[in-house]
Amino acid sequence: MVLAELGGKLRDSLRKLQSEDNIDKSTVSTLVNEIVRALMEADVNVKLCMTLRNNIQDRVLSSLSSNNNNNSNNNESSN
Repeated sequence: MVLAELGGKLRDSLRKLQSEDNIDKSTVSTLVNEIVRALMEADVNVKLCMTLRNNIQDRVLSSLSSNNNNNSNNNESSN
């Protein structure tokens, strides 16, 4: 029962992400908070949840910033 609820909450959070037109720092933060909350409600270790939160945010935000840099470089070279 707990795993089914956890799976449903994770699916809902990821669906919200898919429906976003623009993924930014705020969107990532909201998603990660929802995931961490769902994991904690399923009695996942708090330290593990915080480690997961930090890892996700670091990877996604670095990916977003590198994409932004690539887009701005592409825009400059097309001008």
